[in-house]
Amino acid sequence: MPDILLKTRDVAERLGVHPATVLRRQGELGVVKLNGRVLRFPESSVASFIESHRPAMERAP
Repeated sequence: MPDILLKTRDVAERLGVHPATVLRRQGELGVVKLNGRVLRFPESSVASFIESHRPAMERAP
């Protein structure tokens, strides 16, 4: 089953950050470029990122 591709604003909402932050960290999130310009993020990559950063996110006030 193909992975769902998320827009930058969707990823930002899931992470609770500004879309610009998502764009700065796109390399860590496994970005996919469509037509050389359009950025999409595989849902599984975003889920892995969240899981790997969960302890840090839980410590934040």
